[in-house]
Amino acid sequence: NFTVIPTGIDLEAYRIASGEKIRKKRRWEKDIVMISVGRLAPEKNWPLLLQAAALVLKEIPLFRLVLIGDGPDRKSLEDLAKELGIQKRTTFTGSLSFSEIPAYMKAANLFGFSSVTETQGLATLEAMAAGLPVVAVDASGTRDILRHGQQGYLVENNAEALAAATGA
Repeated sequence: NFTVIPTGIDLEAYRIASGEKIRKKRRWEKDIVMISVGRLAPEKNWPLLLQAAALVLKEIPLFRLVLIGDGPDRKSLEDLAKELGIQKRTTFTGSLSFSEIPAYMKAANLFGFSSVTETQGLATLEAMAAGLPVVAVDASGTRDILRHGQQGYLVENNAEALAAATGA
């Protein structure tokens, strides 16, 4: 028998972090913020998260999608946000230092994750450490650390399922 033990994370940073200053500085006070963290690259399946955000925004006008990270797909993802008409409700923060991530996580209401290629899902663990419910595509890595209906929801790999799990 084998037991998989994911890489650990330091919970203290998430326990003491506060998102209030970020919400105020970014003017997100009234927003329902879905945050995600990762390299902006094809393997992360970001277009799906943007498409789901567009569906959610039809039902929940105060919804905001925040993507933390940078990478080769940033320009095409910004273009897709424009094409979907959600650029004003989508924030691309670019890369942030590791020390900034806990406060950003605490500034959010939920964590969205569309990658189907994760091996360990560290960003998902960090979101859970921040107390965020997770809405994620049901895939290896994420499935290994998230119990559907407990820490959040594992859904099919499509925008409609992802949007529905956010409450839209």
